[in-house]
Amino acid sequence: MEILAKIGIKPSVLIAQVINFLILVIILYKLAYKPVLNLLKERSERIAKSMKYADEVEKNLKKTEEDYENKMKEAYKEAQGILEKSRKESEENRIKMLEDAKMETDRNINKAKAEIAAEKDKMLSDAKSELSGLLILSVKKMMEQGLDEKTDNVLVEQIIKGMDQK
Repeated sequence: MEILAKIGIKPSVLIAQVINFLILVIILYKLAYKPVLNLLKERSERIAKSMKYADEVEKNLKKTEEDYENKMKEAYKEAQGILEKSRKESEENRIKMLEDAKMETDRNINKAKAEIAAEKDKMLSDAKSELSGLLILSVKKMMEQGLDEKTDNVLVEQIIKGMDQK
């Protein structure tokens, strides 16, 4: 202590100053340093939470973009499938319509042929009946003129043969 007295420091004053200093440190620690540390700690936690939230948002954004891309690809594939199906159905319908038209045309042709054949048969039948009527008239006129029996027979045979050939 003598050394302290030689430099001009009084031990009682030094002890009082140390106690004052400790009291000041305790007061500052409780009133200033501790709240500032708590504030810094809270701010660090908020920053960490914000960073974590930003990372989650970024991950969600990437996932959403991937989902969007996948759904767009699926929609494109589905649209292509629908288009291909429509093309196939259209081609099948076109082929069916062509076949139906061909069948209808064939039916119409066959019907027309049948009508033509029936008309032909009717015309032949009408012509034969008209021809036979004319022949009968011709034979009556010849008989009135008095052809001989031999000539009559020859004429009748020729007429009959001619009718059979038609």
